[in-house]
Amino acid sequence: MKKFSILLCLGAAVLSLASCNREQLVPDGLYTITASREGDAATKTYVDDGLSLVWASEDKIGVFNGDNVNVGYTLSSGQGTGSAEFTADTPFAEGKLYAYYPYSGDNKTSGSIVVDLSNQTYSEPSDFGKYFYMVGSADVKEGATDINIGFKNPLAAFVFTVDNNLDHAITVTGFSVSTLDREPVFHQEATLDLGDEDPTALTITDDAADEISVSIENIEVAAETELAFPLVVLPTDLTGKELYFTFSYISNEESKTVNKSVSGKTISRNTFITGTFTLEESTIGGDTEGYVSTAEELVSALASGDAQISVTFANNIEVSGGITLPSNVSLNLNGNKLTAQSIHAANDNSVIAITNGTVGFSGTGNGVELSAGNSTLTLDGVTLDASSLSGTAICSGSNDYPEWAGNMIVIRNSTVNAKAAGILLENAHNLTIENSTINHGYFGITQNGENPGSSITLKNCNISGTYSGIYLSNHATGAKNTLKVEGGTILSEEESAIEVKKTDISVTGATLSSVASEQTYSVNGSGSSGTGYGIVLAGYVVGTPYEGETSFTNNTFILAAGENAVGILRYDGEKGAAVISSNEELAAAAIADNSTIYLTKGEYVIPAAAKGKTVTFIGTGNPEDVNVTVTAPGSGENCDYGLDGSNATFDGITITTNSTTYTGYARCNGTYKNCIINGTYTLYGESIFDNCEFNVSGDVYNIWTWGAEEIKFTECTFNSDGKALLLYREDGGTVNLTVTDCTFNDNDGLENAMKAAIEIGDSPYDDKPTYNVTVSNTSVNGYAINNEGISTGTTLWGNKNSMPKDRLNVTVDGKVAY
Repeated sequence: MKKFSILLCLGAAVLSLASCNREQLVPDGLYTITASREGDAATKTYVDDGLSLVWASEDKIGVFNGDNVNVGYTLSSGQGTGSAEFTADTPFAEGKLYAYYPYSGDNKTSGSIVVDLSNQTYSEPSDFGKYFYMVGSADVKEGATDINIGFKNPLAAFVFTVDNNLDHAITVTGFSVSTLDREPVFHQEATLDLGDEDPTALTITDDAADEISVSIENIEVAAETELAFPLVVLPTDLTGKELYFTFSYISNEESKTVNKSVSGKTISRNTFITGTFTLEESTIGGDTEGYVSTAEELVSALASGDAQISVTFANNIEVSGGITLPSNVSLNLNGNKLTAQSIHAANDNSVIAITNGTVGFSGTGNGVELSAGNSTLTLDGVTLDASSLSGTAICSGSNDYPEWAGNMIVIRNSTVNAKAAGILLENAHNLTIENSTINHGYFGITQNGENPGSSITLKNCNISGTYSGIYLSNHATGAKNTLKVEGGTILSEEESAIEVKKTDISVTGATLSSVASEQTYSVNGSGSSGTGYGIVLAGYVVGTPYEGETSFTNNTFILAAGENAVGILRYDGEKGAAVISSNEELAAAAIADNSTIYLTKGEYVIPAAAKGKTVTFIGTGNPEDVNVTVTAPGSGENCDYGLDGSNATFDGITITTNSTTYTGYARCNGTYKNCIINGTYTLYGESIFDNCEFNVSGDVYNIWTWGAEEIKFTECTFNSDGKALLLYREDGGTVNLTVTDCTFNDNDGLENAMKAAIEIGDSPYDDKPTYNVTVSNTSVNGYAINNEGISTGTTLWGNKNSMPKDRLNVTVDGKVAY
């Protein structure tokens, strides 16, 4: 039996593409542009035999020059070299001339070139240069008929060489590159501004994609020859990314696909990542090429010792014992079923692919075991039946062997049926699952907490079973896991859909369900347990709050615990706290007294359910992510009653008002940490601000103390157009204002504001207040000495109503100022 071995080697080089020469065509023309390549790196447009960029016979460049907008110049000489002449019958205009390649009649906007790499297709090798956009310019003197332009290449490329050492031709059908975790990093649309100081600078005009590809329309590579194929990309930083290469071709009327994962690197302009796919013939011994029909043939093929083994099943095969896989093997089940006690891979750096069929296990332990490190396992179109096993369907690594880490598991269009756990990651690994299903008895996907740090990506997957669909453990000292879920459904019959510890987690557009009738959460010395939730962000030990960045968007929660059930719970070091991911969810939440609520990125309004409660609202860590709008009823004193009578804490949140007089939370004692307050904010209770930023514009103040009697600002910044902090109330009582380590910035947006940074106003009524003001280590930029009332002689504070000293006490930097 014969098989093909595919070898892929990667390097980095400054080079480009190969093509076939055509008969040179020389159009008539009166005016000539000599276009040359950039430096030692050839610029355009196909690759000669020495792998350098040269010009092709039918190349055409576009020119913007004076009133000449997008004139096409056609190659007249220099085909096959790095310097060629282009001619047209349009005279040059004195001044600046800008040129670009390839010419397009659609570029009508002067100097703006559209770059579109989204549908790359080649039907013959001479097409290979058509996506290599280039730009150049020159200064044209009056009467000039010949000019020289040095073109620059703003793009990059993957260049794949197919080295066909087979005894027959193959037909190439395509190449693609994706990120293993399906992170969108590839842009394909942009514009170039020829008049820019750096004309190679690209303006991105599309959203990033997780895959780029090129379609090849029936280009053959003859036996014992090679041909290089380009996949042009916008420059990008792929450092730290794992890339997934796919090469598709037809050999002897059979479609074949080769996959390989490699580490990415930065691709800057005019540089390329090159790879070679080498197709070689060798023998496994004996029968039909590439096919196995019996257990004996399969075992013999796997034990052949060849560097690469690729077999296709001709029918169902049952092996009496377990199967041990060599380092590089591809099993195409071809719609058939393989039955074995287990499948075991024990060689580091292995590349294993199982496709198109069913694998059933007859043993009692684990199904697929990766007892190795830095290996790749791909399942595509496979049903993995581990429904009779007491062990895990797929186990990667070992808790006892930390070096068995770094494996890459890719599962696409597949189903895993497990009596116990579906996938167990014993060490730090990379797991990507797309369009697949996991049915499980224990956990669907689980991470050992002793050796954490795995990166897991799920896209449009369905996970269902007894315990959590995803349970990622992590000891307090372990590396963080990463979990990204896009779409799909996850259901737990007895616990929560997802439970993670010390994990950066992102869940978007997923449906998360729990059949548990009650919601409970506990944490103890050995771990934690959460039931009835959609997502549990757990603590590993008592007193250690959840660690990790979080993002939750457009998810649906179906929870049997009731309509007021919490969708997302986060351990705050003392108790489980709700995580809210939409304003609708917050409005429907049952807010308990002494509760903590984590708000994910979005816009929110505090609901009436918070009235009279002690409650803490915590953002994502970036105040700009979470915006809480203070609303007003539209009449009366414009108070927001959502926190009426509450003791509220805001941490890492933006609070926004419309700057209408009296807008604030009625009778609310508030603590504000690391917040941004946009608009005038009126205080109605004890208020403490720590490391906050206040922003306002127009003829309004940042803060009006109004109903507050205890106010403290520490390490805060006030930005206004000349009016910052107003200490004022209209009844008696004592007000204590403390300002420490703060900065006041006057943007000078008001003419003749004549206000100090801290303005102090007296009540106009008989019931007069007393103010105690203490200011320490505070700087003022701008503002004015307010001579209305008693002049203080400083821009720091003003006594605009001439309050007497028996009711106004001001201390600045430890000294009595008034």
